[in-house]
Amino acid sequence: MTPPMLHLSSPAAAAQAAADGHARIDRIVDDVRRMLDDSELDRAEYSFRDVAEELRRHLKTEEALLFPFYQRLGDRGAALTEHERLDALLRFVEESFAQGRLATARAAVDQLAAALYAHERRESELLATVPELPAN
Repeated sequence: MTPPMLHLSSPAAAAQAAADGHARIDRIVDDVRRMLDDSELDRAEYSFRDVAEELRRHLKTEEALLFPFYQRLGDRGAALTEHERLDALLRFVEESFAQGRLATARAAVDQLAAALYAHERRESELLATVPELPAN
């Protein structure tokens, strides 16, 4: 099932849509971490494909819909850098799974989870500070 597109009808709606997407991704990441804790490398790798697909779609949606808004706030550069880091971490996790090394994969997933947490918190705080979105 494809998640709904992020709509910017209001800051609250944008924040809620972003939070919903983040929650979906976080649930899958948590599942992958549990699988790695149980030494289920192949199963974790298979499930991680869902994380990668969902996160890449989520980032593209944010870039299309939120980045123009961030540009108006003068925060587009920081958001872009953050998205580039998340994409690099996705590739690192994928490479770690391809190497078949449990400890490396676990460390890579932990790094991605920490970066996601920071991204989610920053984005939530940014959207919460805006009383109303400017017109396009």
